[in-house]
Amino acid sequence: MITHDISIIDPSLIIIGRQINTAFGKYINILTMNSEGNLVVIELKRNRTPREVVAQMLDYASWVQQITYWKIIEIYSEKNPGRQLEQDFVVIFSLTFRKL
Repeated sequence: MITHDISIIDPSLIIIGRQINTAFGKYINILTMNSEGNLVVIELKRNRTPREVVAQMLDYASWVQQITYWKIIEIYSEKNPGRQLEQDFVVIFSLTFRKL
C-alpha cells in the first residue's frame, strides 16, 4: 500500500526502489529520496526487539551515507525499468510544489 502511494508517509518523497540490497547482505524495504535529494530509508518491522532494529538502521544509514549518485541512478533504473530518475524527479517534485 505504501509503495502505491508514498504520500501516506510523506508527499515529498520519490521511491527509488523496494528491497534494495546493501553491502551488508540485508535489504532495505523502501529507499526513497526527498525533494532536496536526501535519501530516506523506510523499514517496516514486526516482532523485532528494539536493539535489533536500531542496529539494522545504523547499518543502513552507514551504507546510504556512502552510496554514490551514480549508484542511486543505477538502483532506480533497475527497480523502475525504462524510467530515468532525473526526469521523474523533476516531474514529481514540480507537481508537488504546485500543490503547495
